Amino acid sequence: MSGKYTEFEKQANGNLRIVLLPEARAEVEEIASKELDADSRLAETIEWQLSNGWSLVRPEDIGALTEAPHPLRGGGLRRSGQC
Repeated sequence: MSGKYTEFEKQANGNLRIVLLPEARAEVEEIASKELDADSRLAETIEWQLSNGWSLVRPEDIGALTEAPHPLRGGGLRRSGQC
């Protein structure tokens, strides 16, 4: 499976809204039924965006108070040890 299942919308307040495309519902339900951890299911669901300029950033990399990874548009974060 590979395709665009979601649309990313940046909200006026800076939050990211992830919208499921109606035509992708069956494929995403299949991904959700897989025996994968939640992070892997999310990554598979937003694979199109991850291949087109977005990255998943671990919470500890940005000091977030959550365990969930965050989608980030390229160029906005410099990981330690990188220039």
